[in-house]
Amino acid sequence: MKLKVLDNILSNFLPEQYFFRENNLEKRNSITSVIFEQLNFELEFVKENEVSDFNDIFYPIVNLNNLNTNNQDVFSDDLKKYIKKGLKVIIFHLNECFHEDDIFSFNQYCLNNYIDTSKIYLYVNNKRIENYLSDMKSNINFYFPFYQSIEHSKILQKNKVEYSDKDKPFLFMCHNNKMWNHRLSTIVLLKENNLLEKVDYSCIDFSVSDDSDSFIKALKSDSKTFIDSYDSIIEEGSKLSFYEKDKFQKNEIDSGIIDVNTFKNSYVNIVTETDFTENVIHITEKSLKPFYYYQIPLIVAPYNHLKALREIYDFDFFDDLIDHSYDYEKNPVKRIKLIFNEINKIKNNPDVIKDFYKWNKDRFINNNKIVCEIVNKTDDTDYTKNIFI
Repeated sequence: MKLKVLDNILSNFLPEQYFFRENNLEKRNSITSVIFEQLNFELEFVKENEVSDFNDIFYPIVNLNNLNTNNQDVFSDDLKKYIKKGLKVIIFHLNECFHEDDIFSFNQYCLNNYIDTSKIYLYVNNKRIENYLSDMKSNINFYFPFYQSIEHSKILQKNKVEYSDKDKPFLFMCHNNKMWNHRLSTIVLLKENNLLEKVDYSCIDFSVSDDSDSFIKALKSDSKTFIDSYDSIIEEGSKLSFYEKDKFQKNEIDSGIIDVNTFKNSYVNIVTETDFTENVIHITEKSLKPFYYYQIPLIVAPYNHLKALREIYDFDFFDDLIDHSYDYEKNPVKRIKLIFNEINKIKNNPDVIKDFYKWNKDRFINNNKIVCEIVNKTDDTDYTKNIFI
């Protein structure tokens, strides 16, 4: 199927809002082409004077890092005019996520400028946007894409790993590159609970951590031993995981070159997702890894993150072994404490974990199969076709 793309730049978000600090037509068209090639569409780039019916045309916005309008007139008069004539605007943010404030700002801008929001389509990796838009009673269209998950399924499958019930040297693993505050807090809590010797863990880049963050401050105020453990982890500095010592390259910890031994040799993957305290559901490759690598998942993420993973992929979370009710706790301090209740139960019952692992081979293999089959999903293509039918 061939789709027509308006070959012009007609949006005016601030330069610093773009990943490349500019809204460059050549780069925009290149990124758009890559996206639609994966979706199995052929593109034709057309100029305004070549268009007779704007209902058959779309205008892509592909390289924004946030959607906040910052009180700017972000759509040109021509773009507003073409939208009235039927032009569709598709905004892609396939890897990262827009937040609620961004969506509110953009929706309000459209209403203030009498822009037909039913002609706006968001393809964004934040499933919670459907709730934002519902609460705003907005007509903006939202679609949660599989694009990134498909890419990461392909990358993971380059690492061929077979299920093995041989004893593993580590009870847990916990990989962390950029040490956002929830990741730092997870490592600190592991230390505070005398767990680090049972964990194959990494903590790489501390430049993004902030000890004045409200989440960190709340945990510090709750426990003197947390403060001591926090200071100790900061003083020790960066640490590579056990199997990555000679192979790790900065910012490559999640890539296809990862040493699979770190997954093969631990039972439980304590996944520290990209977000934790934010009101988002942003599913990345981190959440797929324990299922691909035959591990038991514990996921440090915003509330209802696991609920979304269940609904979208139907993963087995081994609820007969692990109490994942932490997923329903909105308060992040309470949520991380509930997660550590489960971590400590596992620590105190390692033989139960090891026996469970041996007795449930088929369930682990089925989770792996689900991740592998993500590459066959056609939802993104099907949804896009329906826009233009």
